[in-house]
Amino acid sequence: MKDRPIQVGDLVMVVKPTVCCKSEIGIGMIFKVAAIARSFAHCITCGYVHPTEELRAYDENACGALLQRLKRIPGLGELTQVKIKESQRFPTRIMSNGDDE
Repeated sequence: MKDRPIQVGDLVMVVKPTVCCKSEIGIGMIFKVAAIARSFAHCITCGYVHPTEELRAYDENACGALLQRLKRIPGLGELTQVKIKESQRFPTRIMSNGDDE
């Protein structure tokens, strides 16, 4: 199943280093996407100015990251349920400690 593109309202996590200097700053940061835009941005580590044609996701504080650095966290309704056979959930026989034999 292919993951759908990141959209406003999605919960995302930074999972890749910066494309310019490979800095791992921000990896692990989780935020809710408030906006997606093509906008001026610069790397806070090396100062590289990113082209405005690159899409970025922003949180409510206007902090953001390039979409290619992000992974969407699926909502609870999207997670697939693991089906467990009834026989796997409950033992068919209770184990004895050997005193009752």
